[in-house]
Amino acid sequence: MIEEINIRNVRLFDGPDEWRIPIAPLSVFCGTNSAGKSTILKSLLLLCQSNAETDVGKREGRLRFAGTLVDLGSYQSFVSHNRIDQDIEIGVTIRNSIESRYLRRLQKGRDEASRELSGSFSQIRQEYVLSSRFYCGVRKAEQQSDEEIIGVATAQETSHAGQAFLKEASFHFHTETNIDLVWKIVLNESSNDYAALIPLDYFGKSGGFTMMDVPKDVIEGYVKIDAFIRGLLPIGVWAQAKSRKTKDADKPKDWSFFPLPPLIRDCSNQLRLELERIHYLGPLRSAAKRYYMTNLDVLPAMDAAGEFLPYVLRDQRNENVTYVPPGRGAGVAEKPLKYALDSWMYYLRTGRYLEDEQGEDLHEIDVTSMKEVLLEFTLKSFGGEAHALADSGFGYSQLLPIVVRGLIAEVTSTIIIEQPELHLNPALQVRLSEFLASLTLAGKCVLIETHSEHIVNAIRVLTAEDPTKSLAKKCRIFFLDTESGMPRIKQLEIQSDGTVPEWPRQFFGDALSLSARLLRAQDKLEKDPKID
Repeated sequence: MIEEINIRNVRLFDGPDEWRIPIAPLSVFCGTNSAGKSTILKSLLLLCQSNAETDVGKREGRLRFAGTLVDLGSYQSFVSHNRIDQDIEIGVTIRNSIESRYLRRLQKGRDEASRELSGSFSQIRQEYVLSSRFYCGVRKAEQQSDEEIIGVATAQETSHAGQAFLKEASFHFHTETNIDLVWKIVLNESSNDYAALIPLDYFGKSGGFTMMDVPKDVIEGYVKIDAFIRGLLPIGVWAQAKSRKTKDADKPKDWSFFPLPPLIRDCSNQLRLELERIHYLGPLRSAAKRYYMTNLDVLPAMDAAGEFLPYVLRDQRNENVTYVPPGRGAGVAEKPLKYALDSWMYYLRTGRYLEDEQGEDLHEIDVTSMKEVLLEFTLKSFGGEAHALADSGFGYSQLLPIVVRGLIAEVTSTIIIEQPELHLNPALQVRLSEFLASLTLAGKCVLIETHSEHIVNAIRVLTAEDPTKSLAKKCRIFFLDTESGMPRIKQLEIQSDGTVPEWPRQFFGDALSLSARLLRAQDKLEKDPKID
């Protein structure tokens, strides 16, 4: 699961030091407009989009600013102060576990540490933290001066100023038993090729020198070897095979593809998986249609507007999902999507929890296919009658993608939602907050950007009502504003009683200000009988 986001030289977040955002399973980003809330989330989305499968002919290592997931313009519009001569940094930290056998090679020869950790290797898996940093920018040969950039804004996407590439990536593996490994990927700008820097000691213990004919040139303790990358992550190395026969030692050697050392391979695959499991819904979901043309395929994870909705409801209704049903004290369940969706839509519609004897097949949402060409789906209104989604109010078209996306997301995946409260009345916003909290209890990570005090206060109430007091530990609020053009991030922890220490004065201050103004106006009316 993703535990931290790091950025530097990204829009408002400039300066020599990186900005650290240690996220919780339920993280709420709120604050003033244009303070950087969306920038934090979209930096993570940029990594996700850049690591997705690229089209044939596309350059690996390229940042993909415009795609089906998010459109961030160009490098010039993304880097702080439009300075394309500066590099940006985006980092992500994940927590996972790895087979203990991969760690033995790191401890061989460290007698004292080996004795301390001998018992730990009896475990099948060990937990680890992987901190990664991606340093990207425009290659020096392709940079333009400030004078050249002026007046070419309309041609940004076709100029080199609009493109950026991975220049270096560093990865730090660490366990609670103090096992560490650091490796890097670097770009050779003269050849535009990438190389892996692998610690000399670990490379040898992993059989690297046995399989590959690699010069033992040590660069600060690293072996440098040509690397293959896909997106921004390494998938293997390119080297000459080691000759197994003495008589063939002088013959030209073939260049071959070799897998990464086991631990590095496992960590890279897990990081790629974490990025692939990022689900995103933008602030404006697709409006409801009366009928939908059937599509052959749909990729929900790469759809930020919720257009996947009718096809998921058609094709995945009987597939199991992991979720927590609405209700006090409900535990994690695994049932077909249609049952999970029914229970939550019933609660969102009525505000009442289902009783067991009511059954599960409520038909809150029904999907019908007409001659396998058109799709139509209906849902129950507040009165209980079924209507087409297009006739059920705009709010439902904005709410449904959130509920469906949250239910189909995998455990440990990350769900990013911007402004989930749009077009929802306060009561529905409060119930939606319960749904978002339930995703966290089901083992999913939820990041929301919101201006709704109803959502924030509902989450506080839920933590106070939680009899296990575990929800408070899973929630965190980030309040963002600006001072002298620089962003300020205030990290707030919700206590088990729902209180938030050091509550910022400007946090939803307008509501308190309006209440104070109303009280003063009412007091003035009472004191001056002449005022009608």
